[in-house]
Amino acid sequence: MDDERLRALYSTGLSGRTPPSREVCPDAEALRAVAERGAPSDVTLDTLDHVSGCPSCQRELALLMHVADAKPRFLPSIPVWAVTAAAVVLLALGVRSTWERRAGEPVTRGGSGGPMLVSPADRSRSADVDALVWQSVPRATRYEVEVLAEDGSVVFEGTTRDTVTAMPPDVTAGVLYRWRVSAVLSDGTRLGSGLGSFTIGSP
Repeated sequence: MDDERLRALYSTGLSGRTPPSREVCPDAEALRAVAERGAPSDVTLDTLDHVSGCPSCQRELALLMHVADAKPRFLPSIPVWAVTAAAVVLLALGVRSTWERRAGEPVTRGGSGGPMLVSPADRSRSADVDALVWQSVPRATRYEVEVLAEDGSVVFEGTTRDTVTAMPPDVTAGVLYRWRVSAVLSDGTRLGSGLGSFTIGSP
């Protein structure tokens, strides 16, 4: 039975009928089945025959038909338990990922949040510089300093809670070095600086 036929049957006989007793009214499930076009044809006809003379059922069926027409029919009905289970799984995966990250090596993030190298200035050449200096980072618990030779090999590695460390003793005058600093935050995150370069020697 198509929608037009159902509406036609529903519209017939709405006037001039004696309202039946509420004791013989169809229950809400029967009205819903008719409204959602899910009832057998004979049940639909019997229900509409009653509704045509019952103002109360007319109002209820009209409301149910309006609700049924407003439902998005192209979307599947998803049980509440399935939605809840999916949320629990996603939450568990997020917690596991966070735990694994914190249990392993700290994550290093570059960018503007890392330490700013102060001295020696990038590409500088000076005989007066005797320390490596950088700006502090909020919530940093320590700083890890690396000095690299031109070929990338590590000349010096050190850790300090300050924002300055003495120039490594193995630095040779006239040789180009690169250096960087990583700030280790209280949650284990590492924020890296840019890579600076310097040469110790006469200008």
